[in-house]
Amino acid sequence: TSTLLVRPVASYGVVEGYLDNIRISLDENVPEGKGPTGKALREGQYFVCNDIENAEFMGPWRDEALKRGYRSSGAFPFKLPGNTLGALNLYSDKKDIFDDEEIRLLLEVAGDVSFAIDTLENEEMRRRAEEELKNKIEELERFYNIAVGRELKMKELKREIERLTAELSKPKSR
Repeated sequence: TSTLLVRPVASYGVVEGYLDNIRISLDENVPEGKGPTGKALREGQYFVCNDIENAEFMGPWRDEALKRGYRSSGAFPFKLPGNTLGALNLYSDKKDIFDDEEIRLLLEVAGDVSFAIDTLENEEMRRRAEEELKNKIEELERFYNIAVGRELKMKELKREIERLTAELSKPKSR
């Protein structure tokens, strides 16, 4: 069976290849899906691990994380209406770094990013709708011009038929 995997798209700080081979799944039934990121993306809620070394669910990533000095990690989802788009993942060299205040601030940051993404998506949708409307208006204008052109030709033809009919019905002079 294939499983949906998370793809890191940007990083900053001490990474040292950590993201090169990391495997994070959205499937809660596999070990790679039980960590902060998989859970945050599935549930649309933040998830933190304040003790990577001793958290059982961190098994798939523990050794590589500890080699880089990571002791805590957290995932804060980017949410759009009806959809979780991604997550902000943070790692710290300190255990128990994610307290209530830190979580509140990071949720605010994730919310701001979510709002910005939603605004950009809505702007793109608006731009596409305007482009489609413009194309439809141009199509209607072409149709109108063709129809008007035909109507004018039909009127000319009708006038010509009426003229010829009138001419034919005139008594011929001898």
